[in-house]
Amino acid sequence: MLFLTILIDLKILNKFPSNIFANDNSTSFNSLSYEEQISEYQLMVERILYKSIEKSVNNVYGENKRTSWDYRIINIERGYYPEPYLYRVTIEFETFTGAHNPPFDTNVAVYDIISFDPTIVKEISYEHYLNER
Repeated sequence: MLFLTILIDLKILNKFPSNIFANDNSTSFNSLSYEEQISEYQLMVERILYKSIEKSVNNVYGENKRTSWDYRIINIERGYYPEPYLYRVTIEFETFTGAHNPPFDTNVAVYDIISFDPTIVKEISYEHYLNER
């Protein structure tokens, strides 16, 4: 349900077109199944947070030393006045070095989406756990 709230907020601010597929005008978001819509909502949130995630990874491991992937949204909390954020998103992901190497560790980060116009995201916390091999 919170994904839907983000979708509505983005729609109100005209941050994405009503037709989510750029190359196929015959397929609308509403024609997708519930599972496909949830997947698209998650992808939208990942894209909003991508630059902030990469910045966090670079701060922890060094500039361009690791790449992140396999994002999983753990929680989204809606902020109501007087909270200083619109949404607080907890996301889990893995990092790796090089295309043929296994993931090194699991990371859990919390970000506040403060504004969509312009998009302002603030890192609240970042934890990383070494994967056992």
